[in-house]
Amino acid sequence: MKNNHRKNDENFSIRCLLIFVLFIMALSFTIPGVIAHGPSKIALEIDDELNQLKVTLDHKVADPSKHYIYQIVIRKNGNDYLDFNYTIQPDDTSFYHTYEVNVTEDDVVKVTAYCNVGGELSASLDLSKETAAQTENPKLWPYHAGLMGAGLLCMLSAVIIAKFLKGKKKWWLKIHKPLGTFGGLLSFGGLVMAYIMVEKAGGDHFSVPHTYLGSLTMLAIILTAILGNLQFKVKNKKYMATLHRWIGRICLALMLFTILGGLFAAGVIR
Repeated sequence: MKNNHRKNDENFSIRCLLIFVLFIMALSFTIPGVIAHGPSKIALEIDDELNQLKVTLDHKVADPSKHYIYQIVIRKNGNDYLDFNYTIQPDDTSFYHTYEVNVTEDDVVKVTAYCNVGGELSASLDLSKETAAQTENPKLWPYHAGLMGAGLLCMLSAVIIAKFLKGKKKWWLKIHKPLGTFGGLLSFGGLVMAYIMVEKAGGDHFSVPHTYLGSLTMLAIILTAILGNLQFKVKNKKYMATLHRWIGRICLALMLFTILGGLFAAGVIR
């Protein structure tokens, strides 16, 4: 009778874990549809005769009333010239506007666009050389999403192996440790990619809760790995093993909330 209860409990746990894995995989496939916070491309074009400056930005969002270009700053020859604030962008893929400016052929005009969620992008136009200019951010978000998603799946696999194969298969630890380590390295690579992505966009690294959760998650991943290795080197192995398991569970929960935070920040989940 006890064996039947134990088997039922194991089957229930396996089903719960499988549902969780499938949910995380679904989120991982959703993330590539999430566009980085800041604008990805800015183009400037000036009409000398009409003294009109046309600014066009690529800024894909889920909801342009909640995630939008909120400020355009125009500088002339290094000095602040004009600035405009907005509470919505024209559509969910771009921002565009024409501004009346008083410039000559010797002027240098710089335009900076700021996103309300985080990130900015600038372009400069030297009127003595050309009448159009363009700047584009490298699209790094797929690498960030891919590395984080792969890291999470590796660590989930490590947890499943430890949960159901420990004590049953002699080789469980030989698979558990490399999977956990590799998952941590992939996640760290995703964190580095996020840092580069924000740097390229000129944004603030800690502008939204998603960034704080991501940093906390990375610390939990490192702590989980340290505790996992320490349990084989200390006298009180049972205590360290228990601590390793619980920190690992907290780590997985943090990963889930980090992903959800990223989707909220990008406006995919409202």
